[in-house]
Amino acid sequence: MKRWLRSNWWAFVVIAVMVVLIATTVTYRQWSRQIGFKQPQQVVAAGQWGDVFGARWRLSPVTVTAPTAPPAGGRLASFLLEREVDRRPAGLPNGFQFCTASMVDGPRRWTTTATDFAVFQFAYREHYTTRCSEDGPLLVAMYVPADVTISAVEVLFQPGAVPPPGAETDANAPVYETSDESPVVVGFQTG
Repeated sequence: MKRWLRSNWWAFVVIAVMVVLIATTVTYRQWSRQIGFKQPQQVVAAGQWGDVFGARWRLSPVTVTAPTAPPAGGRLASFLLEREVDRRPAGLPNGFQFCTASMVDGPRRWTTTATDFAVFQFAYREHYTTRCSEDGPLLVAMYVPADVTISAVEVLFQPGAVPPPGAETDANAPVYETSDESPVVVGFQTG
């Protein structure tokens, strides 16, 4: 056995090099697509304007009036993302097919938008949008546990092309081109 190990020592070197190559060329890329994108590439301080892919974005707290009763042990957290290009309302930056917002408290994250009719009425009255792809100030409202302090609102942008109008499936859903590019996250601090 010792003789075989001495005569084949080079095989261990080859195996070690292959493990390093696989880890750097395959594993890291998959990690960055599946997990690594959760780290914001850009963080905008509370109340400050930030340049987000050619548009100015700013997060501010907003109180949604007349919401229905929140779930037991919960509260409605709401923020407004002002978005503009050349002092005009803007929406999804060019080069992205969709975006979604989430609220963050340390390691915890919420991404489900509150779907109460009162939230949509408030957005309509104030001329806000609740869809990231539409132009104008974006209302981000979610039910969160009453004891959390939202430290940031993070917006995940998926690179790709927006489908042309009318390009829909039988299920009446938009058709998005698949993209190998990883999502990009921009964080907005709340305080």
